[in-house]
Amino acid sequence: MIFRLILAAALFFPVAGALLLELGMWGQGINQYGYPNGATLAMLAFTAMFLGTVSILEKVGVFASLGATSFKFPVDPDRTSIRCAVALLPMATYVLFGLGGFHTIVNGTGAGEFRTGLGSGGSIGYLILKFYAPALFSTAVLSMAAAGRVSIYGFIGLICLALISVSFGYKSAIVMALLPTIVLLFWRARLRTAIFLLAVALSILVVTYWFMKPDDQAKIPLLGAIAYRAFVLNAEGAWKIWDVYSSGGDLPSYVNTLPAILGDRLLAALTGITRSDPDAWVMSHFSLMATHLAGYTPTYLLATGHNNSAGAMAEGIVAGGVPGMLLFAVIAGALANALYHFIENRLKAQDFAAASIAACYFVYCLISWLIGGGVVEIIHLSVLVGLASGFLLLRWAAGWKPVPRLQEAT
Repeated sequence: MIFRLILAAALFFPVAGALLLELGMWGQGINQYGYPNGATLAMLAFTAMFLGTVSILEKVGVFASLGATSFKFPVDPDRTSIRCAVALLPMATYVLFGLGGFHTIVNGTGAGEFRTGLGSGGSIGYLILKFYAPALFSTAVLSMAAAGRVSIYGFIGLICLALISVSFGYKSAIVMALLPTIVLLFWRARLRTAIFLLAVALSILVVTYWFMKPDDQAKIPLLGAIAYRAFVLNAEGAWKIWDVYSSGGDLPSYVNTLPAILGDRLLAALTGITRSDPDAWVMSHFSLMATHLAGYTPTYLLATGHNNSAGAMAEGIVAGGVPGMLLFAVIAGALANALYHFIENRLKAQDFAAASIAACYFVYCLISWLIGGGVVEIIHLSVLVGLASGFLLLRWAAGWKPVPRLQEAT
């Protein structure tokens, strides 16, 4: 249920935001008022193709057995929670003091400023934020839940996870960090439970927004600021790109953004493009390119780390117009369906390590791609490293050896 609700939000929130822009709402990230241009219908077409793909794959059962096994992993909540806490403590220390996250919490440093100041340690920091920390906490919680026990080490893990996520300056960081755990823990939750969890998440967002004091939206009531970010800010990049495309304007080359999949260092080594050439650098990264189309200069983008959300739909438009948009919807739908069945089958096997790392991929990669755009979100070199190394770390924490189980009755 939670898995589906998150997907629905990623698909329909931008649609609602595009509709608001077409009704004339101000787009803060694109510095203009919106007007009717057909972006809402284009987003609905993308969503329809996504849902159609999922429906067909579900009926055919293409991914139904993905991750299925006749073995089951034994649960050891004490060992797992202790090892997860042992791994999370140095990670939190590194992010707080090695990367300067402590100053973000105390001084309210913004996400953009924090990102631009990370330096060479940023790669490890993002692996901790997106894969290691949330997956470790999820594995510990699932192990304790399966055994019907609670451990003090779980609370230690929660504190570490909260400190790590807040350090990066994102207002939704805590909610994002908890989502993999929530998705798995309430995999079969009823609608009432899902609504309750939604209310809890909204409460956390309100507290986080108040704590971080979003000065750029100081004149908007707090709940209004959250709604504006959820709808309009998640749609304005796609609205702008569709506006350029539908009016016959020229869009930058999408092919130039693909080498970024290898990572910035390999990109520089292979192409000679570095941050010292802001124009070429921005045009080599889809998220920066999409933000540049809204009127921001490359120099400003590199100095501030500012990014607009454009979404997979807009990326498809840049890649190949309407056919490209529909192709990206098919790819997204297939990936979502595959993840759903893989997670479900690994949960049945009590393989909380594999399920947790897959849930992190769902939240931080697939959902980030659907909302923000940039195929690097799902196939970047760092993503592959994070999945592989994170899985090994979780195997160490949860155990390696499954045991045979009786075949479930059909």
